[in-house]
Amino acid sequence: MRSVVICFLACIASHPPVLAQPGKSTPDAEIRDDLSGIWFADFITPLERPPFATDLEIPDAAVSDFVEKLLAGRPAVIDPDAAFDGMRKLTAVNGKPRTSIIVEPPDGQLPYNAAGLARVAQPPAFDGPEQRPPNERCIGGFMAPPFRPSIRVVPLQIVQTLQHLIFNLEDTDGVRIVPIGGATLASPTYNGAAAGFWDGRTLVIESEGFRENLSYREQIGRRAVHIGPGARVTERLTLISPNELLYAYQVTDASFYTRPWRGEFVLSRFNGPTFEYACHEGNFSMEGILLGGRMPAPSQ
Repeated sequence: MRSVVICFLACIASHPPVLAQPGKSTPDAEIRDDLSGIWFADFITPLERPPFATDLEIPDAAVSDFVEKLLAGRPAVIDPDAAFDGMRKLTAVNGKPRTSIIVEPPDGQLPYNAAGLARVAQPPAFDGPEQRPPNERCIGGFMAPPFRPSIRVVPLQIVQTLQHLIFNLEDTDGVRIVPIGGATLASPTYNGAAAGFWDGRTLVIESEGFRENLSYREQIGRRAVHIGPGARVTERLTLISPNELLYAYQVTDASFYTRPWRGEFVLSRFNGPTFEYACHEGNFSMEGILLGGRMPAPSQ
């Protein structure tokens, strides 16, 4: 499977998109920026606004204090391979640091309805692997729409052609392929059936058709995001500088939320390579998770 993916990426990379230059136009008369490259989220701004912050934007002078409060109580990092320990930056849009990725609703909170809150409050199940979150099962991770940055450095490779945009996240997801101006996948998937189109210099991706039994979207240490089978996720990618990519999205899902909600953040260009994430080749931890969950509680 990995050799097929590598071959596919190599083939499309050898046919780059035809990009517009001043005084020229692409064959379909659209001006397109090249989003290709390796990107990463180099910030620790949470999805939801923490209780000690009231405003979406804060001045530069307040960032240090905000970060100290955000990191308070976080356990020490003992994994030498973990690269997120030194992150102390907040995502900034238009040069203004943000206290949350969510921009709507104004309070920066996920607008869960009663059904959504009940789903979030469900205790983890250990009856079988099918009941564990997709990331533990190596079938889905942070790139599933909407993209949720983790608290560690996870490079994201983007390959762009006229017909496709390909996401290759160094995480459980593997490769996500989005057709541009073409047909979408017919059957429901964890990533949904996606279709991309250009709106000026912004690539818009609309996804529907999500798996009913895989609504869970992980948020490390925080409330999970849930995406139901009737949801629509609209993503917008805009190159705002040679080294900055604005990622904005909207989730519309009446099964879990009282209203549509929006988020946005900036990805930075990454100078290092990406590596294979061979999740299933060493996923022995699933056995330990299930055995540990089934063990009776120790007697007092």
